[in-house]
Amino acid sequence: MLQNSHVSHYKMTDLWIYLSEIYASIAGVFGQRLEETVLYERRYGVRLVPLVVEQCVTFIRECGLHEVGLFRQPGRTSLVKELQEAFDSGERPSFDSSTDVHTVASLLKLYLRQLPEPLVPYSHYQDFLLCGQKLISDRTVGLEELRNLLHELPVANFNLLNFICQYDLSDFISFDIFGF
Repeated sequence: MLQNSHVSHYKMTDLWIYLSEIYASIAGVFGQRLEETVLYERRYGVRLVPLVVEQCVTFIRECGLHEVGLFRQPGRTSLVKELQEAFDSGERPSFDSSTDVHTVASLLKLYLRQLPEPLVPYSHYQDFLLCGQKLISDRTVGLEELRNLLHELPVANFNLLNFICQYDLSDFISFDIFGF
């Protein structure tokens, strides 16, 4: 029986967090499941999104929203790789005024591309496509369906999508995209 073993000292969730930390510390954060990365990074405090996403999005919001070709023009490949390795090894690199915003955008895109499952999971992909068609034909019904679909996403995916979409869009568009 497990009562006298080391495992009995941990609740199952504590054991899962512990194992996730070991796995993530070996494998890094790029290419890992989103949920595992969020659990692993609790060592930095409670957060809803991975540190790399938080830092990249914050920097882009502060320094790059008006940059032409922000997500089209590539950043410096060597610096993207260096930053990826730093995050993967558990470091918390910072971006300063000399950091190229295209490099940070490239790092964010790389992180999202390397997720084992996309931000909108495969199981929800077709529903989101159909919702997009509904938004075109009947905005009110489409927005309601979109709201429902967003709440069906896994919590970590919803939190990441929500964080990324919190740009101040007032400079770019004159309507509320999600209707909330």
